[in-house]
Amino acid sequence: TQIEGEDNELVYVPLGVGAVIPPWNFPCAIMVGMTSAAFVTGNAAVLKPASTSPAIAAQFMNVLEEVGLPAGVVNFLTGSGSTIGDALIENLQVRFIAFTGSRDVGLRINELAAKPHRGQRWL
Repeated sequence: TQIEGEDNELVYVPLGVGAVIPPWNFPCAIMVGMTSAAFVTGNAAVLKPASTSPAIAAQFMNVLEEVGLPAGVVNFLTGSGSTIGDALIENLQVRFIAFTGSRDVGLRINELAAKPHRGQRWL
């Protein structure tokens, strides 16, 4: 709605590389939605599926390749959350985190992501 004398503008600014961490118990729809949201807004993503459901994410990666998504826009990373996931969250190149999962894991991600690191330009 336009209001006389008011100027409103919305500008989308891609952030860069983000971590996408979907849940094990709804491994397709949530994963596809979070990952697609990252790249349709101009970002790249590292998709780290739950360690119990990597096969569905691997098939999704095949679909992305089939439809011609450029290599490197979505990257696939598997492994345990406490090892691979922690390293991904602490990586200074990760600008945003899309996570759906348990409260405990969410609190762990929040704790790791909130720690300032030398050379970090953002929180």
